[in-house]
Amino acid sequence: MSLLRLNLCDSVTGICFFEKTWKWSGTSIAEGICKLVLTFHKLSNEVGDTGEVKGVLFEAPTANQTFNPASSFSSSSSSNSNSINSSSNSSISSSSSSGGGGSNSTSPTGSISSTTSSNIRHSFHSRTPSTTGSSSTAKRIKQVVTAPPIRLSCEKDEKYKITVSVFYEKPNVEDQVKLFLLNVLQEFSHLYGASLPDLRPILNEMSEFPEKCTTKPEEILLKFKDFEKIADNIKIQSKLD
Repeated sequence: MSLLRLNLCDSVTGICFFEKTWKWSGTSIAEGICKLVLTFHKLSNEVGDTGEVKGVLFEAPTANQTFNPASSFSSSSSSNSNSINSSSNSSISSSSSSGGGGSNSTSPTGSISSTTSSNIRHSFHSRTPSTTGSSSTAKRIKQVVTAPPIRLSCEKDEKYKITVSVFYEKPNVEDQVKLFLLNVLQEFSHLYGASLPDLRPILNEMSEFPEKCTTKPEEILLKFKDFEKIADNIKIQSKLD
């Protein structure tokens, strides 16, 4: 499935008006998702951009696990050899001691080395793996399977202060997703835009004094629950699976 989650929220407070989940493995609540979207807009504005975030790509980190069996075998053999040498030295030391001579002792060490490397896109943190053993030794690299990237697209209605966002997986459908969001935004604004000014004092109170406000986020969602059928119809018309 391409579309994962749809959210409509107040662009000022981040209070969620409507959400529709088609496929979502996380446990994030609607308000948290909406405020995340507004955070991207705010960050874009603060770094000198227009503040209009149109898309965000979330990629899972990739990890390569490198295992050098020859190095492990060599280290193990070295450890066993050192153990044998340690026993021999101990025996020789006893003989020399009984003969009045000096004694020598050794402290052998063996190590088994494994290396890992990780890379997270858009991160400057990296770790360079170390290697042991001969450079000609073949290494086996196991690629860890990761989830497909999740994409986030957004659109805003400046007149009614509404932000719509959708999470999706399928690549190369940006134009279809944008049209889908614009249609959702148009229908929602047409149906509920005129009633939003009366609701704004409550939204501001919920945002500024959440502990004292008697109105809960769930109550706001109930006001717009009838929009679900319209959102589903727009999705069908958009041909986004």
